[in-house]
Amino acid sequence: MKKYLFFVLTMTVISATVLKAQEQTFIQAFDSVFMNVSKTDATTKLQTLYKASVGGMLPSFMAMGASFKTFFSEHIAFQTELLYKVTLVGSIDKKRISFGGVYPAIEFNTNVMYQKKIKNNKKFELFWFIGGGVSLGCDLFGPNGKFGTNMIIGLEYIFLNKPLAFQIDVRPGYGMLFNSDKRLNNGFYPNINPWSHFDWLIGFTLRYTFKNK
Repeated sequence: MKKYLFFVLTMTVISATVLKAQEQTFIQAFDSVFMNVSKTDATTKLQTLYKASVGGMLPSFMAMGASFKTFFSEHIAFQTELLYKVTLVGSIDKKRISFGGVYPAIEFNTNVMYQKKIKNNKKFELFWFIGGGVSLGCDLFGPNGKFGTNMIIGLEYIFLNKPLAFQIDVRPGYGMLFNSDKRLNNGFYPNINPWSHFDWLIGFTLRYTFKNK
């Protein structure tokens, strides 16, 4: 478990460093693609409306838990969460592709994202974001460690007259369960270690924001 945690932290630091170093390249590339929908004031020194935010993913049929988000720079955001998550499984083993079934897990999910404003008025500002991350956790059905990677894409709605931000996102990804208890190799857990499967999440998150002065 310590090795996986070290790997997660290392990949997060590397990803943040690369994104920071290539920020202007990303800005130019995304601006050219979203030229018609992403118009901002070029004279604005800081686009983000808050330094950091804390809150939680709202309870749903998929996940709930604590959430923290901050910004490395104007466009690069860092987000981490501790979640209780129920995964709807789609998997591929040596003999078949299988869909159906669920398992509950506790996991950390950490993402680094590029974020850009697309709309604003007197009451709110709306941002889109895209990025990726990793997760580390444990399946609650048994002593099974979990590791995964994911994309994240979504929208963040930031209130101007309240210290609140609402976020909706989709996180398609790839997960692995490392089965340390061979007795769990039954119809639900294929006889393969690690067990690879499609891992995904739709999240609705509300956070309290600490505004920039």
